[in-house]
Amino acid sequence: MAQTKLGKKHICESCGTKFYDFGKPNPVCPSCGAQAEGEAS
Repeated sequence: MAQTKLGKKHICESCGTKFYDFGKPNPVCPSCGAQAEGEAS
């Protein structure tokens, strides 16, 4: 089960880094700074 306080899990389309958005409306990859579109399962 995903931890809801971390927000949704995303995968950066540019570099493949997996990260959580912490509930922010426009998630940005912490590794490369690209806007994340995909969501991990």
